[in-house]
Amino acid sequence: PELALADILAAEAADDPVKAAFTHGVLLYKSRDYVAAQPYFDRYLHAYPQHLGALKYRARLLRDTGQSRQALADYETLITLSDTLDPGYYLSAARLMAALPDRGFDEALALLDARIAQRGPLTPLQRYAIELERNRGNFQGAIDRMAGLDQRLRATPQWQVDVAELLLQDGRPGEAQPYLTLAQEQLQSGRTPVQQTLLQTVYRLKE
Repeated sequence: PELALADILAAEAADDPVKAAFTHGVLLYKSRDYVAAQPYFDRYLHAYPQHLGALKYRARLLRDTGQSRQALADYETLITLSDTLDPGYYLSAARLMAALPDRGFDEALALLDARIAQRGPLTPLQRYAIELERNRGNFQGAIDRMAGLDQRLRATPQWQVDVAELLLQDGRPGEAQPYLTLAQEQLQSGRTPVQQTLLQTVYRLKE
């Protein structure tokens, strides 16, 4: 880091310092000096407002330092500029939306659904959409989304338990029982701690 900083300072002295501001910001960010890093990203993006790398770093920096509204603005700019972003960027944007009172769950779900419609069933986005539906009390909506998960996930006992829990939360214990029974059958021969813990959850939910 010391040698890298020396090169950056030399570059800033030799030419327009704005050109080196992105690299200087990255170095500070990786050193976890977020307060010092932000002005460099701000300066660089003022000159190059569509630079994807600088937007990605600043979005994460703003998110991690609690500047939610500003972070969301950068994530939304990224989404507008690039159609090849990793699903993690959509997850981050949706989480920020859901936490802001003037944006909320509906906008977050709309963002996730739009990306799923573009790219197909992306499991991380689907799972967060299910979480949002549960959190806002739309248990049937969450159940419908559970049915859209990958077939391999739907074959697992965890999926059966998750659906059963949603049905119980929706006041439909009779419909939950077949899912719990199937999960119990799948887990009976399980020996791992995870399987045993899930089996205990099944017993508790069946009470």
